[in-house]
Amino acid sequence: MAQHDYVIDNASGAAVRADINSVLQAVLTNNSGTAPSTTAPYMLWADSGSSPNLLKIRDSADGAWIKLCEIVSGGIGTINNGQFFIGDGTVSKPGLAFKDDINLGLRRISADKLSIVTGGADRVTVDANGNVGIGVTSPSAELHVENSSNATIQITGGTSGTATIRFGDTDDTNIGKIKYDNNDDSFAFDTNNGTRLTIDSSGNLTVFGGNITNGSPAIGVSGFDLQNDNVHKLARNTADGNNVLRVLGGSGEAVVKGNGDLKNTNNSYGALSDSKLKENIVDANSQWDDIKDVRVRNYNFKSSTGYGTHTQIGVIAQELEVVSPGLVKESNDEDADGNSLGTTTKTVSYSVLYMKAVKALQEAMDRIETLETKVAALEAGN
Repeated sequence: MAQHDYVIDNASGAAVRADINSVLQAVLTNNSGTAPSTTAPYMLWADSGSSPNLLKIRDSADGAWIKLCEIVSGGIGTINNGQFFIGDGTVSKPGLAFKDDINLGLRRISADKLSIVTGGADRVTVDANGNVGIGVTSPSAELHVENSSNATIQITGGTSGTATIRFGDTDDTNIGKIKYDNNDDSFAFDTNNGTRLTIDSSGNLTVFGGNITNGSPAIGVSGFDLQNDNVHKLARNTADGNNVLRVLGGSGEAVVKGNGDLKNTNNSYGALSDSKLKENIVDANSQWDDIKDVRVRNYNFKSSTGYGTHTQIGVIAQELEVVSPGLVKESNDEDADGNSLGTTTKTVSYSVLYMKAVKALQEAMDRIETLETKVAALEAGN
């Protein structure tokens, strides 16, 4: 420890030299010891009487000592157990900044709220609850990103790797993930260690389980509902002549209209008919009586069905069932979600009815040809 009054007394020879050396020793040791009796503005003092020892500086008015930092074995700290104190600062001059970039650094916004400042603006804020705000100084969630125009979070992986966001408990092995794969440019949602939804590089959507829907489509209500276990529904609330669904091929299309009409470009509706698929092939029995007994009727749907109420021509399932029961089938009635209502509705296989009519027409043609032969013979005899 060394202190001095910084005055060289009048003396000679060795005494002056000793006095000068004492002054230099005081400077060298920052006046270590108790408070110096002689002070001056900006004078340093190593206060070895405090615990821990403190390095202090005299203020500009030489009126008081200002604590600079602790002198500890691990290095220089501040006045409070090794901490380093700085002022709060502002966005233009943060408390901890850089000499050549004074609007870049750290600042204290308020109690327990820290901000990273760049370009003279708060960019990242951490509040007392540990919430992190990017672009917002009052974050309302663990991570809160806000931008006055477009907010963007970018997570990138290696060119042959993945970029992943994970969700779950700290000890959860069945963790949820949102993953982008740079190998095939696919985007996937994984849950319970399995991929549930994938969007590939072409925008194709694959879903394992559940359904894809935008509401509850019905007659008069537009929407779609693609379900894994129930009925797939596609609806457009549009006029009778407008398209609800278009299926396009290389040279034609098939269309479902607003009134349920099915149309296509070549009027062809096919069924599997190759001989390699069939056996027990024989001529059909006579359809003369069946077709003769079919009652062709005019009718319209009840308005309560929601279907068009224009006049149509066709058959009534219960009447046809008496003549050809094989042409009538029953379908279970279901609600909008595909749940059974416990009732049934009869339908008619018109395509089979048409083939029965073709057979009956062939029989009629044979009879006509026979009659024509007989008439020709009678006329020749006269």
